[in-house]
Amino acid sequence: MISAIVLAAGEAKRMGQTKQLIELQGKPLLQHVLDSLLASQVDEVILVLGHDADKILKTLCTGEIKIVINPAFREG
Repeated sequence: MISAIVLAAGEAKRMGQTKQLIELQGKPLLQHVLDSLLASQVDEVILVLGHDADKILKTLCTGEIKIVINPAFREG
């Protein structure tokens, strides 16, 4: 089994906004990443969230994706 793990739990302090939700061609940047992985030959996609997890999840289509919430995202 091949798994793809997307690490998207950071605070994006230097960016000043939630990077995962920056729009590119009409959809969030993170959705582009997830869509590409779902279209690939990986067997599963695991998305790790932390900062703004609720806000991010409300914005994304995550049907087949396993979601992991890292409550200690500030620690890395």
